[in-house]
Amino acid sequence: MANIPLTIACGDYDRTRALREGRIGVEGCDVTYIPLEPEEVFFRAFRHLDFDVAELSLSSYLVKSSRGQCPYIGIPAFVSRSFRHSGIFIRTDRGIRTPQDLKGRKVGVPEYQVTAAVWIRGMLEEEYGVAPTDINWVTGGVEEPGRPEKVALDLPPKLSIAPAPPGKILSAMLAEGEIDAIAAAAPNFVNTAALKVGLPWFIAEAEATRALMGDDFWPYGLEGNEKTLDALLRYSHVQGLSARRMTAAELFAPSSLERFKV
Repeated sequence: MANIPLTIACGDYDRTRALREGRIGVEGCDVTYIPLEPEEVFFRAFRHLDFDVAELSLSSYLVKSSRGQCPYIGIPAFVSRSFRHSGIFIRTDRGIRTPQDLKGRKVGVPEYQVTAAVWIRGMLEEEYGVAPTDINWVTGGVEEPGRPEKVALDLPPKLSIAPAPPGKILSAMLAEGEIDAIAAAAPNFVNTAALKVGLPWFIAEAEATRALMGDDFWPYGLEGNEKTLDALLRYSHVQGLSARRMTAAELFAPSSLERFKV
């Protein structure tokens, strides 16, 4: 029997490099690995279903899955992970000294539902008392104009959200003072939206990371990730993105949650 052709689209990560280089394969399949930047993978996967297997935005996947509209089923293999506490970039001339100072401000986001923004809004609300409705959100590309939402949203009516003016980009709007801050994975000039290596603070701090987070600091599978996933599920529902409060187990193919034990 001939092998099944399989396209896999994903970022260039150390966790997937052996698959990209053909050093490992998928049993019964002829794999074509397509290395792309995550933003392109997410857009093409949700808009055009271009790939058999793809790295997905967890927030976009959750929004679609909560409505029973997602063409993909997840497996708990988290190829890109990062802390989002440093994802807010502010003007220094607006008197913004604490998270609470963002109330009433104009804050840009690439898309309202991107995963990094969901995390940032959740932390602002639960840890600092800054609700999404306290901020005036402006959506648009950070470095290129005309970035639309990948998935359709049904947002709470009290939310203040508007697209950037035609032809405008968020980085320029921040530099010119048209907005007060940007909440995003990272501006393109930083190029850390998706880390290419699996160490959150890079190799120089590997031992400190192990001491703080344990040997398996980025675990795969549902076990060990329940609290992290539950927080994002809670944030997504509270922010009006997911249609219902989902459980972590609902996100993944049942067979991917089973494992053998010796």
